[in-house]
Amino acid sequence: DLEEAIKIARAIPEGVSAYKLVEDRIERWQTIWSKAEKLYSQAEYQLRQSNWNQAFREAVALTYVENKYWSSFKYDQLSDNIQIAQKESEKLDKAFNLSRSGSLENLLAAIAQAEQIPPKSYAYKEARDLIAKCGDKLIKIASQRLEERNGAGVLEIANKLPASLNRPQMRQDLMDLGLALSASESGTVWDLEEAIASVQKLDPNRPLYKSGQKLIDRWQREIQDIATLERARAFANTGLTTDLRTAIAEARQVPRNNPRYQEARTEIERWTYQVQTIEDKPYLERAIQLASYGGAPYLREAVREASRVGQGRALYQDAQSRIGQWNQNIQRIEDQPYLERANQLARSGSIPALQAAVQEASRIAPGRLLYQEAQARIKQWVNSIQRTEDQPYLNQARTLAYRGDLATAISTAARISSGRVLYPEAQRNIKIWQTELEGKRILQEAYRVSSAGTPEALKQAILVARQVPTSAQARSEVVTMVNRWSNQILAMAQDRSSFDLASAIAIAKMVPSGTRSYQQAQGQIQAWQDILKPPPVILEPQPRKNDQLLEVEL
Repeated sequence: DLEEAIKIARAIPEGVSAYKLVEDRIERWQTIWSKAEKLYSQAEYQLRQSNWNQAFREAVALTYVENKYWSSFKYDQLSDNIQIAQKESEKLDKAFNLSRSGSLENLLAAIAQAEQIPPKSYAYKEARDLIAKCGDKLIKIASQRLEERNGAGVLEIANKLPASLNRPQMRQDLMDLGLALSASESGTVWDLEEAIASVQKLDPNRPLYKSGQKLIDRWQREIQDIATLERARAFANTGLTTDLRTAIAEARQVPRNNPRYQEARTEIERWTYQVQTIEDKPYLERAIQLASYGGAPYLREAVREASRVGQGRALYQDAQSRIGQWNQNIQRIEDQPYLERANQLARSGSIPALQAAVQEASRIAPGRLLYQEAQARIKQWVNSIQRTEDQPYLNQARTLAYRGDLATAISTAARISSGRVLYPEAQRNIKIWQTELEGKRILQEAYRVSSAGTPEALKQAILVARQVPTSAQARSEVVTMVNRWSNQILAMAQDRSSFDLASAIAIAKMVPSGTRSYQQAQGQIQAWQDILKPPPVILEPQPRKNDQLLEVEL
C-alpha cells in the first residue's frame, strides 16, 4: 500500500537522522509505482485488444520493477489474467463463428457460448455486444415468421429466446402473436375473431404492436372474404346458370390482395366450368346424335354443331377431339371410292390402266386421312409403269454388251433417266461396261507400245497393261501378256549375255517384279555379276625365320 507507506515515512520526526532521506525515498517509491501502474495498464489494454503476445511482454516488464509487490504478486496476477482471457477469447471466437450462419439453432448456441464470459472478463463487453446482435437476428427471424403467418415457428422462437437478451416484452409479444396465429389457422370466423380479440390487447407502446395491427387488418379482411364466399356458395348450390353467374360475380368482389383471393379464384373457375358445361352440353349431345347416323352429310352437320363450343370453354377439348374423329370419317367416306376405283383400274397392269389409276388416286389431297395410303399405291404403280417402259432399254443394252458392243450398250442404258425405278440398276451396268471399255483401251495401248519389240518398250507395255482395272474381263489377258513380255525381256538379256554381260544385266533388270520371269531374271543377274567380278588376289606365304634356319642346318 503506497499511501500507507508514505504516511508512515512522513511520521518520522525531524530530529531523527533518517529524516533527510524521507522525501527522496518517497519520490523513488512514487516513480517505481507510477512505472508499474503504467505497465499494468498497458498490459490490460493489450488484453482487451486480444494481443496476447504484447500483453505478455508488458507483464514480463513488471518483473524488472524494483518492487516485490509489482514484480511478483501483480505479475502472477497479470499472467493468470492473460491465460483466462485467452480461454475466454476462444469461447467468444466460437460464438462468433456460430452466429455467422444465421440459423436459429446456431444463434441460440452462439448466445449460450457468449453467456459463459463473466462480467469481470476483458471480453465481457464484446460478448454482450455479440449477444445483442444475435438477439436482433432472432427477432428478425421471428418477424419473418410473422410475415409468413407461421404461428408454430413464432412460438418456437418465443420459448427459446434467452433471458440474457433482457427483452421480456418482445418475448411476451411473440407468445401472444404466435398463439393468435395458431388459433387463426383453422380459418373459421369464430377463431379469426378470437385471434383479433387476443391481439387487440397489445398496447401501442409494445414492441410488436404494428405487426399485430397488420395481422388484425388481414384477419378482418379474411372475415369479410369468408362472408362473401359463403353468399356466393349459397347462390351456386342451386346449380342454375343464373345463380352460378351471380355466385361468380359475388366471388369476384374478393380483392386480389385479400387472404381468400386464391380460394375465390378456385371457386370462380369451378362455377365457370359448370356454367359452360350447362350451356355447351346440348351442342355436343346433338352433334353426337347426328354423327351416330353415319353418313357424310350427318357427320358434316355434327362438326358444325360441335364447332359452336368456343375455344377456351369447358367442353372445347372434348368437342375438338370428336370433330377430328368425324372429319377423318368424312374424309374416309369421300376418298375411299377414289382409292377403290384406282385399285380396280390397276388390276390389268397395262400402262394406260396404271396411268389412269395414278390419276384417280391423285384426287386425294395432301393432309387427308387416306393421302399416305394413296401415295404409297401411286408410287407402286408409277414404278410399274417405269419398269414396263424402261426394261426393254436395259434388256437391249445387256444384249449389246454380251455381243461386245459396249459403247452402244452404254448409250442405250443411258436412256433411262435419273429418278426412274430402273435408273440405279442401269447405272450399275453402265459402270461395269465402262470399266470393260477402259480395260480394252488400256490393253490396246499396251499392245501398241510393245510392238517396238525393244526391252524398254516391253517394260513400258507391262506398266501400261497393269493399269487395266482388276474387275475388267481383260484382266486375265493382261496376266498372260505381262508374263509373255517379261519372258521376252529375259530372252533378250540371255542373248546379249553371249557377248556383253553388262548390257545383259541392264536388260534383265527391266523384268518387273511380280511376273513369272522375275525370280529367274534375278538369279541370272546374280550369276552374271559374279562372272564380272575380278578374281581375288592370292598371296604366296613367306617362309618364317625359324624355317630358314632349319634349312641352313640341314
